[in-house]
Amino acid sequence: MTPELPPAPPTPSKPLGIFPYGVSRHHVEQTIKELELPVRVLGNLDGASAVLTLKNHYRRRPDSLRQAESRGLPIHILKSNSVTQVRDALSRIYGVDRHDEATTRALAEAADAIKAVKSTLRPVEISPQNAYLRRLQHQMVSENELSARSMGKEPQRRLRITLSPEEPA
Repeated sequence: MTPELPPAPPTPSKPLGIFPYGVSRHHVEQTIKELELPVRVLGNLDGASAVLTLKNHYRRRPDSLRQAESRGLPIHILKSNSVTQVRDALSRIYGVDRHDEATTRALAEAADAIKAVKSTLRPVEISPQNAYLRRLQHQMVSENELSARSMGKEPQRRLRITLSPEEPA
């Protein structure tokens, strides 16, 4: 059973401005769209409510980050320039509950498939999901001592759950 999460903080009434310094603007925009956040991606500090940057940029203390600090803006430091890191940061900033209806459905489908594989001893393919949900499904499969492999191409990429690792075709 997952621990209770604290209630999400209220969403600001006007869009939050995020200034990605050294972080892929595309990753930030993609995550904002996926999480349906009221966030604007800005090209500079003007109007920014927070800054996303990479660890190696933060260490160098460029002018933009020093200015952000002097203005009292929160600076969120990412380990790498990946969609996962951006998603985790924005989820923390907004208090997004990751177990929404789509997540619950995807995990329930994986649980049913795990039961089916264990009872029939046959592989089961489940519905296509985005990379984040597939990763959660992979973790579930692993916890149940089964194997899974992602199959197909985006957006139809999905898991094939088996008893043991399959040999590459």
